[in-house]
Amino acid sequence: MPRKKYLINLSSEERHALLGLTRKGKIKARKFKRAMILLKADEGLTDAQIMAAINVSRPTVELGVVESISHETVRLTLKKMT
Repeated sequence: MPRKKYLINLSSEERHALLGLTRKGKIKARKFKRAMILLKADEGLTDAQIMAAINVSRPTVELGVVESISHETVRLTLKKMT
């Protein structure tokens, strides 16, 4: 099983913003899944646990994290794992 490439550390403001996105009535599925992936990763779940919790594939989890890095409202503190 591949190791995690990034550790996600969200600030309370970032976490609150993501929770707000997931609780909106109308949000695109892609945006919702990315928000959920980041929230689950912040909780310390492994990629496999995130995949099971959100019912997505591994590439979706990995892509969700990488593409969310450039998201304007959510700035992440990422640490490349060695």
